[in-house]
Amino acid sequence: MGDVSVIAVSAVLLLAIVAILVGLTYRALRLGMRRMRYSSSSVRYSGYAAVIVMVGWLLLTGFLSFVDVFPRKYLPFTSSTLGVIIPLVMVYYLYNSGKLTKVIMKMTKQWFVNIHFVRVAIELMLWFMVIDGIVPEQMSFEGLNFDILIGLSAPFVAYRCFKSKEWPIRLALIWNIMGALSLLSFVIISLLSTEGPLFLFDDNIPNRLAIQFPFIWLQTFVVPYFLFIHFLSIKQILYRTGDSSEFNFVTPQKRKRRSRPKES
Repeated sequence: MGDVSVIAVSAVLLLAIVAILVGLTYRALRLGMRRMRYSSSSVRYSGYAAVIVMVGWLLLTGFLSFVDVFPRKYLPFTSSTLGVIIPLVMVYYLYNSGKLTKVIMKMTKQWFVNIHFVRVAIELMLWFMVIDGIVPEQMSFEGLNFDILIGLSAPFVAYRCFKSKEWPIRLALIWNIMGALSLLSFVIISLLSTEGPLFLFDDNIPNRLAIQFPFIWLQTFVVPYFLFIHFLSIKQILYRTGDSSEFNFVTPQKRKRRSRPKES
């Protein structure tokens, strides 16, 4: 009975986290478009489109946990692979989309760092499931997963690097890189802890969350989402300009040379 209650509470918490991420993304995107002075209808429809894409992806991946589209032993590998490929495809798309890049450059730099504080709740959720014997220890901060440090440090990095500017902005760049590597490490640990062809850890509690609803979203939505946000933050840091509305992300615009006055 204890296992059922912990799983139920964890599932509700994960659903709340996903809803919060979708809502915050919708709000931040609309704010960025308003700063670009788009029409109110464009702002509204673009925000709706982003929500529809995210919710559609959630429904699709959630559906995979109920049907045998992939063999059950290969579903964890499939979800983990999607968790890496999807953000890379999105980053490539944004690299070649000037309009979206301009909107992102208008969004608050602190937001792209502060949002990672949500990862603390996810790590606590995993920790409680470890205590209750639902997932293996290596998936929590008691084992090999130190992602909670990224979440706890996010508000400090955002404030010190972008608000008070007491810390060099390079520290935020390094922090983002470490955060992305931490996510990839979690995916690998989760995959190697799951029953299947890649099972590595010799323990009595294999990871079965990767094929259960809604926990499949950890690797198909939550990990890609935060990995994607890390990439956007790195993009802002590397390509910041005085006037981001004139910013070309693919190839920074060359400054026009001032023509010298002709000598009389």
